[in-house]
Amino acid sequence: MGRKKHTVVVETERSQQAFEAYWALGASRSQVKLQEKFKADRAKGIAVPTVNIRQISDWSAKYGWQNKIRVRVAEELERERIAARKEKEKDQDQARKIRRGLLNQFIKIFNEAEKNLKPDKISWTTAIEALRLILQESRAEFDDMPTVKVQANEMTKDELINAINERLARLQANSNNQ
Repeated sequence: MGRKKHTVVVETERSQQAFEAYWALGASRSQVKLQEKFKADRAKGIAVPTVNIRQISDWSAKYGWQNKIRVRVAEELERERIAARKEKEKDQDQARKIRRGLLNQFIKIFNEAEKNLKPDKISWTTAIEALRLILQESRAEFDDMPTVKVQANEMTKDELINAINERLARLQANSNNQ
């Protein structure tokens, strides 16, 4: 009982060139299209690995072109998935920074307003609830973030409620338009 020898198949330079041309044909690639491309290139005086369909077919079988295609497609998909994940993480980081910045601005404004609150003015808890509502509705709309157009200590409860209602109506209209 003799041992079976395992041989390593080393792809030739010509077959590698043919495979790269095959890959470059894209999703609609075929051996016949590769042969046609090589014939057209040769007619233009461009050196090609072969124009023989049988040779192309032999190289494809011998060097596992279909498997190489599957591997490359999987690698491309993985690169795209990683790039998409990084882009999503970048967007999420940006969103967190924007929300954190807005929250810090609102806290600063409301801390100042709290010092000057009068009994007929809005309470701190109502202001925080209003802030929560605005941020909750605005999470994904960074180009249209809420802004404070009057100082919080000058705003009565009714004025703040009206401002919140106007903001919510604009957000609702924007979401209906999309």
